[in-house]
Amino acid sequence: MLKKLFKPKYAPYDPKYIELSAEDERNIQTITDDIKNYIARSDKASNVNYHTRDAHAKGYVALKAKFEILDNIPKEYAQGLYAKSGIHDAVIRLSNGSSRVFSDRKLGFAQGLAIKVFDVPGEKLAPGEEDSTTFDFNFINHPVFFCNRIEDYTYISKLFLELPKYTEKGAKGKAQLAFNWLTNYGSRLPTKESFKTFKAIGGFTTIEAKNTLLYDFHSQGVVRHGNYMAKIRATPTADSVKKVTRRDVDVDAREEAMRPLIIEEIREHDYQFDIQIQLCRNLKKQPIDEITT
Repeated sequence: MLKKLFKPKYAPYDPKYIELSAEDERNIQTITDDIKNYIARSDKASNVNYHTRDAHAKGYVALKAKFEILDNIPKEYAQGLYAKSGIHDAVIRLSNGSSRVFSDRKLGFAQGLAIKVFDVPGEKLAPGEEDSTTFDFNFINHPVFFCNRIEDYTYISKLFLELPKYTEKGAKGKAQLAFNWLTNYGSRLPTKESFKTFKAIGGFTTIEAKNTLLYDFHSQGVVRHGNYMAKIRATPTADSVKKVTRRDVDVDAREEAMRPLIIEEIREHDYQFDIQIQLCRNLKKQPIDEITT
């Protein structure tokens, strides 16, 4: 007798996961205002003659690309963008995750991969962008984020923007950062959640130093995937990894260490990432509101 093949079940998407309270809306406005204020002075913060983003301010490269959607994808995965096979034009941006535009030795190794896919039909979910013909991915080379709750991000976002100031002060700056992070600038006692988020931000310091093209990049948070919910990873193909000859990076050897490695590799050969989707199966074992672990 043939056994029935196991077919996994996936947690369905529910609009309740994106419902915002009035307090959430106020907190989002506070975060937005803080970011705008930082951007207004970002030229002075990085000592450059232009304003920058609040994160991933330093771009390494922007490259033309192709985004291929394979055929015969299981129906649970063939949702939205992935429902129709084909090849799209795209652009990718590789960047450092910091809010500053400094020499590589000062910025650490948290790095981002952004992908913009063109000629994507269908109505989009973002308010005001329903008729957009593009689809965006934002990844970073670390699997977890450093905050779970909007209310905590109202002060954590300000701490993130000033991380370079703390690190410049050495041990004293790190102690000050820990105090401000754990206590919301001394306004409360440390909580289980604040210890959790502080541990998560510390994880970024453990990222291995290597050529940007050798990292896996993660969505960190959960995204809607049609009728389901998912995390996404962009991982270099095995063949692409084999092609990379400049594997090590020394940020102390020169001011710009990362960008030349990427450009020199791309000049010599093409490069591919696989986009991998992990659908949520069990909300208890895979809580979508817990992204610090």
